[in-house]
Amino acid sequence: MTEVNTTASVKKSKTNAELAAETKKALDKFKNGKKVKVSIPTILKAQLGDTVYVAVNGVAVHVPVDGEEHPVPEPHAEQVKYMLKNLT
Repeated sequence: MTEVNTTASVKKSKTNAELAAETKKALDKFKNGKKVKVSIPTILKAQLGDTVYVAVNGVAVHVPVDGEEHPVPEPHAEQVKYMLKNLT
């Protein structure tokens, strides 16, 4: 039988301090994790602006739209590649 969320089964809300601690933990993990080089072509500057804001689990990076390769955490690189692949 599938569990249904009810008032009794939903966990207690987290405090701001707990959420901040989770974000800091994610930031530390991304800082020490694998970096992948990504590049956003300058031809997209008119559509995207000077930088592209990418956030994963509360941790954000700004990737310049300058055609050069920039090392970013792997999850952020995956988001950039997905976004570029799906531009219409």
